[in-house]
Amino acid sequence: MNGYLSEVLAVMHCVLLLAAASAAPWRALLAVPVRVHLVFASVLALVLSWTLTGNEWSVLGLASVTLLLGAPLALIVGTAAECVVAMLDDVPVRMLLTAAWVDVAIPVTVTVLLLRAATLWRPGHRRVYTLLAAGVGGMLSRLAQLLAFSVIATLPLSPETVLLMVLAEGLVNAAIIAILSACRPQWLQTLSEP
Repeated sequence: MNGYLSEVLAVMHCVLLLAAASAAPWRALLAVPVRVHLVFASVLALVLSWTLTGNEWSVLGLASVTLLLGAPLALIVGTAAECVVAMLDDVPVRMLLTAAWVDVAIPVTVTVLLLRAATLWRPGHRRVYTLLAAGVGGMLSRLAQLLAFSVIATLPLSPETVLLMVLAEGLVNAAIIAILSACRPQWLQTLSEP
């Protein structure tokens, strides 16, 4: 990978993290102990998903984390999980921030855009929220992540592999959000947002 591009992406991710840290609802998070547990559980779930299955076949899960915690905390949680995975794999810091840009910032951004579309189209409709924001959001976030990785790393991806990974991402995220919206809707930060 081009060293200049890697440095630009690293700086962009640091700026994005600072913006997320300033926009995160820290007081609301600390006021409800369950939400603090959800943050740590999300980091643990992402680390386990990304390390146990191998990074190239893992489900990102960031669409679910974004819908569960909101975009600022999802960026922070995803980057924390990326740091743990990088420490386990002994990845240099510059590559860590580039990987965090591709693996965290892009999927969270795509999910937020699909969430906005879902709330504009049918505000408060749980099936649209689950299918569009979680399912399609998961699929498109994974597709965007794979395309960005392919461009940055200049590696070709087979269409069959991309299709399988994108469908798995959408299915897993839609299932997680469907279960949470049925059993614990109060946990979903973005379910009640306008």
